[in-house]
Amino acid sequence: MSDEEIRPEHARRKWRGDSSSAAAKVPRIPFSVRYAKSYLKQSADDYRKTFLTNETLYPQWRSCSMELVADDQIDSY
Repeated sequence: MSDEEIRPEHARRKWRGDSSSAAAKVPRIPFSVRYAKSYLKQSADDYRKTFLTNETLYPQWRSCSMELVADDQIDSY
């Protein structure tokens, strides 16, 4: 193999890099994260506690009074 054939393969391997440490290099996080997996889990738990609820939203939608429409009147709806 010549030197020219080796370099593209080396560059290709170098470009892919190690994906396991990629989460710690996210530019949107202004600080270093040692354990990315636990950080994401804690963030998801905090989001769920803050923004999601166990209550029934729009309870009036659970029971709707409906009336049947005759086949010949469906076109008007």
